[in-house]
Amino acid sequence: MIKLLVRIAIAVAFFGFGMVHAQPSLTQVQTDLVGSWLATVEGDARPRTLKITSVQQKSENVFSLEAVFGYSDTKQAEADAEISQTATERKLALTAKSGAKVIAVQTPNGIFSGMFHFTNGTTKPINLTKLSAEELRTKVEAALKGPEILKPAAEVPASCAAFSGKWTGTWGYGVGQQWLWVTSIDSKCMAKIAYLGNKWPPTNYEMVEIKDGVLEWLCNKSTSGT
Repeated sequence: MIKLLVRIAIAVAFFGFGMVHAQPSLTQVQTDLVGSWLATVEGDARPRTLKITSVQQKSENVFSLEAVFGYSDTKQAEADAEISQTATERKLALTAKSGAKVIAVQTPNGIFSGMFHFTNGTTKPINLTKLSAEELRTKVEAALKGPEILKPAAEVPASCAAFSGKWTGTWGYGVGQQWLWVTSIDSKCMAKIAYLGNKWPPTNYEMVEIKDGVLEWLCNKSTSGT
């Protein structure tokens, strides 16, 4: 009985080893990858889209992708992308038209998780999730809509409640159009705000007190407001 159990264990081990190290077929890789992927970069509420339209086998362990990549609300540009497949890992390497790079590994749940390398040398975490066309549209619309702006409660003074909402204006001296989000105001006139140089939804906020009907904050802390 002991010898029989040992033989079974060895057989299972070898069988499992073969399954883990088996290379997927081109058809399987195409099924797994072709489609639309939502790319989310940490700290950037504006979503990006990766669309893979075809997969070609470049070598035994490398597959080239025909793909476009870019912000979801604009036309995506052609990207140089490939998948490298090993026994235990599937890695995506992508270079966008801008020169930015994505290096990500597929996790057990199918999501590619890795780093987005900007052309200025900074890096941020990125996740890519495969979605249907309808799911992608819904996710992108929700992301671009921005945060919910809470209606001030009745106890919020009118002089403070008046600041609630999304505001935009144009500075001179080459600064251009700027955006101010005031998403909530409490009864003590503490406002949750975000100030941006673009129209995209904010990811960073600060709390500012509205005093005597005036909302005042340091718009650029790195330059002392200048």
